[in-house]
Amino acid sequence: MLKFLSMIPLAIELAKIAEAAVPLGGQGSAKLAFAVDAAASIYETQEDLRSSWKDKNGFLDAFGKAVSTAVRLMNAAGVFKK
Repeated sequence: MLKFLSMIPLAIELAKIAEAAVPLGGQGSAKLAFAVDAAASIYETQEDLRSSWKDKNGFLDAFGKAVSTAVRLMNAAGVFKK
């Protein structure tokens, strides 16, 4: 659980970057794909991340869920305008 929680700050930042880059509604899937692709690049370049998360697909799945969780929170708080 701590590994999942530790990725929330990065998930929030990538969600904000995706929203700033494409501030249009209806693009949630593209924004999520951007965040997961960025996380994949981070995974490839960070040895400590690879040693902590042995399974890249498991990491990317968990990261996608973290981004979705962060986006739901920011939507509910009115940070992202629909």
